Amino acid sequence: MNDKDIFDLYQTHYYHEIDAREKFNSRMQIPIAVFATEFSIIAYFLKTSRIITSDFSAACFFGFTLFLGCLAILSLYMLIKAESGNDISPKHFILFLIFVILAVFCAQFPKNYSAIYFYHLLGYIITAILFLLPSIYYFVRASIFYEYKYMPLCNATEKYYVDLKAYHADEEDCDKTVSSKMFEYIRDRYIECSSINGANNESRSFYFHRTYVFMVLSFIFIALSVIPYYLGRVNIESDAIHKIEIKQSKGEQ
Repeated sequence: MNDKDIFDLYQTHYYHEIDAREKFNSRMQIPIAVFATEFSIIAYFLKTSRIITSDFSAACFFGFTLFLGCLAILSLYMLIKAESGNDISPKHFILFLIFVILAVFCAQFPKNYSAIYFYHLLGYIITAILFLLPSIYYFVRASIFYEYKYMPLCNATEKYYVDLKAYHADEEDCDKTVSSKMFEYIRDRYIECSSINGANNESRSFYFHRTYVFMVLSFIFIALSVIPYYLGRVNIESDAIHKIEIKQSKGEQ
C-alpha cells in the first residue's frame, strides 16, 4: 500500500463518518415519535382510570411497590454514574432490573380483587415510566453535545497553498516541496477530522442503542397495561350510564 492508497483510505473514512452523522440525525425522529405516543397513552390511562374500591392492604402493597421503584431509580442513577466514569460493569443494570421485577411482582398481591386491576395498571405504568426515563436520557446524550470537525474551506486551503508556495519560492524543488507538503496537510486534516467524527459517531451509536433498548422495554409494559385497563373495567367510561331523553313533538299531542 503506497501513500496514495492510504490517502484514499483516509478520505473515504472521512466521508463515511460524515454520512453516518446524517443517518444519526435522521434516526432522531423515530424516538421522538415513540416518546410522544407513549406519553399520550400513559396520560390517557391515568386520566380515564379510577380505583373501584379502597382497601388498606392494597394500598400498603402499592406503597411497597413505590419503595422498590425508588430503589430502581437509585440503581439507575448509579448505572448512569458508572457509565460516565467508563465503568462497563453490568451490576448496576442487573440491580435495576431486579428492583423493577420485584416492584411489578409486589403489585400483584393486593387482596382486594375488586381493586387489583387498578394496581396492576398503575404498576405497569410506573414500570413503563421507569424504563422511559433512561431512554429519554440516553436519547439526549445521543443527540446533543457533539461537535463535528470538517475539512477547511477552500479559501483557507488556497491561502495555505499560496503562503506555502511563497515560502519555498527560492528553492530549486519548489513545486515538488509544495506538492508534498500540501499532500501532508490535506492528509493530516482528513486524519484529524475522521478521528473526531468517528469518536462522536461511536459514542452516539452506543447511546442510541441504549435508547432503543429502554424504549422497547417501556413499550412492552405499556402494552401490558392495556390488559387490566380494559379487562378490569377500571376506565371510567366502561360502566358509564348514558341518559336518553325522549321528547314528544307538539304535532303529536
